Amino acid sequence: MPQKLPVHPSTGTRLPEQRKECGRHEAQERLTSCPAKNTTRKGRWEMDTQNSSSSRGAPQVFVAVPYKGACMVCGTHHAAHEPHEHRSLYYMVKYRQIHGRYPSANDAKAHLPQKGAKTMAWIGRTKKAPTHEDGDKTGLLLAWHQYHGAMLARWDEFSENSFHSHWMRLSDLDCMPWVDAVDRPPTKEDCDQQNCVLGRTDDGELQVTGWHQFGPGSRLKEWKRLPDAPKAAK
Repeated sequence: MPQKLPVHPSTGTRLPEQRKECGRHEAQERLTSCPAKNTTRKGRWEMDTQNSSSSRGAPQVFVAVPYKGACMVCGTHHAAHEPHEHRSLYYMVKYRQIHGRYPSANDAKAHLPQKGAKTMAWIGRTKKAPTHEDGDKTGLLLAWHQYHGAMLARWDEFSENSFHSHWMRLSDLDCMPWVDAVDRPPTKEDCDQQNCVLGRTDDGELQVTGWHQFGPGSRLKEWKRLPDAPKAAK
């Protein structure tokens, strides 16, 4: 906390050479003590001049909340398959609060599938039946239901359902990163034909669930997109 500058003993006013320095300290106090203000701007800086005065120092500056429909990570509008805007002030400030540095162009596209990464491929039930090695540590894999689309199933129960036409190892989805549902909750554009995504709860449980199930009070903390339907099912 900056120290209070002395005043003239007789007049009670600050000395001329101290006024400029004092104004700078007062402006700093207002900037550090003022809470953030909710706005509907595009995640950029916003000036609050209601309580500011040129005679008292610089106006107060806040980081605005992303407007409705914008990306909740970078505060700008872009398609889900496009990288974040790493030059967005909202993204820069929020990223630095978490990582201690400003984001680069590579950080902005880290959530996208990397070129040359392992691709996702459905395997037909008539081509190869899943074994215990194809399930994850709990025995689950991703199954394609002819009417309900992608769903989770145990490898040893896959063949029992005649409507399961294809399957995929969950490890094949590692090329798609998990997205923090708080920073960026899923939207309808992130879903498959059944309006679902793959979600993960705070204790690691996987669920194929609707995008609208994410929100305050939900146990779902992360999500990723589901693969496209098998070519034979399109």
